[in-house]
Amino acid sequence: MIFPQILIKSGIMGLVLYILITAFLVVAPYFEIEATKRTRYLFVEYLTKISRFSAVAISFILFGIIGSSLILYYSSSVLMRGFVTYDILYLALILLLSLLLASLILFHAKEKTLILMTWFSVVFIVFIAVSFFIIRDYTLSASEKSLPVQLALETLMTHITATNAPLTTQDIIKIILLGFSSLGLGYGFFMVMGTFLPKETDSRKVIGVGYLLNLFVGVVVTYIFVYSLAATFPRTALLYGQSGTVEALKFIKNIIGALIVAHSSEATKVLYLLVFSIYLAGMTTLIPLLEILGHIVSESTQSSRNRALSITLLMVLLLSLVFAVDTNNKMDVLSSIFRVSSIYGSSGDDTFDKKWRGFWSKC
Repeated sequence: MIFPQILIKSGIMGLVLYILITAFLVVAPYFEIEATKRTRYLFVEYLTKISRFSAVAISFILFGIIGSSLILYYSSSVLMRGFVTYDILYLALILLLSLLLASLILFHAKEKTLILMTWFSVVFIVFIAVSFFIIRDYTLSASEKSLPVQLALETLMTHITATNAPLTTQDIIKIILLGFSSLGLGYGFFMVMGTFLPKETDSRKVIGVGYLLNLFVGVVVTYIFVYSLAATFPRTALLYGQSGTVEALKFIKNIIGALIVAHSSEATKVLYLLVFSIYLAGMTTLIPLLEILGHIVSESTQSSRNRALSITLLMVLLLSLVFAVDTNNKMDVLSSIFRVSSIYGSSGDDTFDKKWRGFWSKC
């Protein structure tokens, strides 16, 4: 969502800056995966050792639950809007089915999570590649019949391939934040992965392939957004590059709405490919986050992996349902959770661990 905005507004210079920043940041997960692979520290054990902060687990658990719930909510919401109008019951059903899919993968994966996630990622990449060609053909066909679509497409393509677009301070900050966020969600997964990877595995290849795939997906998704914007909102397509996060989400909803209103077989095909691409992107991020949460909860509470994952999935479902019911007050919910995190996290002693394990034993 942010990656296409950067390329539309900043062009090649924005892409180069993003590559430089992420290439520098990718060194961190390499050393993390090497540390846990070499020492065989458990995830929480390693974090506690390097942070010297006994309540570090609760901070990661709350962050993971919030991130997972938001990803689950927005991915399911986009998928639902591709088929029906907004309805809380339909959304709740998709949330539940999505978590059931994630649970099937996680409960049957165990140490094979990496293999399953690799195949899941391959399916996602093939899917967005197919989506790209079909959406491109649809937009090119529309541009031959409509001058506004043709002009919008040419303008957008000029912007994303421009080499002299000015980079403002705000643009640089946004690119830096994108670099941290796009790789940050994977840091914990790399550390968890290091606890069960064979020692002979080349970590550089694992990190390198993950980094290149992340970059490839970002570029392809940018072109998918460009073609979708040009075909549905040719007169206001450029505003997407200037919009904030909330406005960008509205653009996605409007694109979906425009494709529904089009009432053509080609538009319907594009609609389904677009919503499924967004949904699969969310799921490929959600499942590693849930794997991380399962490890943290299991290790910090001395409970079984299945039990930890079950409670984790339940908490993510409940919070995502809260977001679905009260869509206008997400920030109030998040601020309350972070307030709890700061209160408990500031203890920094064994008292917190005892209370936390006592609570967990009652679950």
